[in-house]
Amino acid sequence: MCRDALAWFMDRFEYPACDCGEGSALKQRERAYCGCDGEDTPKSLQHDDDDDDEDSSDDDDEDDEEDSSDEENQDERDRLRGTEEPFDVIVMDALDPQENVDFADVLYRNAAFLESLYGGLTDDGVLVMQLGMSPYGKNAAEEVTYNENRAAVMDLTSRLGFESMHVYEESRCGFEESWSFLVACKSYDCRNQWYSSEAEIAAEMHRRILPTKSGDPALKYFDGATMKSYQNPTKAWETVYCRRPTDPMPEGCDLYRGLDPRARNFDSRAFEVRESSVQGAGRGTFVKEDVPKGSMIMQDEAVKKVHLGHRSTTLMTGYYEKMEEAEDLFDLYSYFEGYGVEDDNVAYAEYYVDSGSAAFVNHGCNGTSNMGGLTAATGKVKGDPAHARYTNNVRHVDET
Repeated sequence: MCRDALAWFMDRFEYPACDCGEGSALKQRERAYCGCDGEDTPKSLQHDDDDDDEDSSDDDDEDDEEDSSDEENQDERDRLRGTEEPFDVIVMDALDPQENVDFADVLYRNAAFLESLYGGLTDDGVLVMQLGMSPYGKNAAEEVTYNENRAAVMDLTSRLGFESMHVYEESRCGFEESWSFLVACKSYDCRNQWYSSEAEIAAEMHRRILPTKSGDPALKYFDGATMKSYQNPTKAWETVYCRRPTDPMPEGCDLYRGLDPRARNFDSRAFEVRESSVQGAGRGTFVKEDVPKGSMIMQDEAVKKVHLGHRSTTLMTGYYEKMEEAEDLFDLYSYFEGYGVEDDNVAYAEYYVDSGSAAFVNHGCNGTSNMGGLTAATGKVKGDPAHARYTNNVRHVDET
């Protein structure tokens, strides 16, 4: 059955082989593994090449028969391609990636098949894939363990063009261990749904699910609080991901994992707020002593911040632009925009305003910043679906 499903998708939604030439009709940004940007394509992610330069002395008649059969198969694929409407959601729940059978390699390392799943989705489509037993923080990098198929399929999926990828765990599947799942969205907009607040999720469930006669919840194991627990990967997933044998280290693992105990932190006593000597620059935060490159600054205040979520931003701007009685909201929005740092790592247009003197640090709106305001990754970066978001305001000095 698994092989039939694989063949069905490939016959109807398979993309042609990689073509980096000018005028190619395919969106090469959706096919990052093709190497069209100059990067080498990992061998495990390449389409199989039907041409084989070896064994050139094989019987010509047999070659002709094989070529004829290949042409017939290709003609059939061409006839079937585009005959099916794409899907809004595809759920892939076949073999566990850890299964030690040949077909597991075919399923989880087959670039053409996984790309056909991508091609079989609508523009806002979502792919859901079970990833097997969840990792422990003590585990080695998955590329060098029995989880190598899981590492391969996540790497390939991240290269296909999905705008947002999320890993979550569920302990109520009926297994002895917690189970992991991957949710991959073709559209970045799905992040607005994924990172909804608990109240928003509860309200949406109430709107879409018919009430029961008893008045009890219609769903036994899912509510707004449960969805909130899915939004960020576990620390174990982050730890194992950052052990990947890559050089350089995966993006975010060196800076986005919280306070580095080896780095010196300069607390708020090392800074002062005053008017800038630059005309028209206004107030700013200035150091009282030299702060070396790579230092942390004001971590004592980093946890005390004001957060304007993406949904609040949308509502606020919508109201003050359309309703005269809501024009006072413009002042509040201006406060966040003027003193905060805009961040689209979770979803589009979120703002964080630091407390105390940190709010006046030059964040470089005009490109003059010498300080980085960092937010941990949550899957927006391609290939980084397993990096948890544990700190919102880790700050370090980029230059002396």
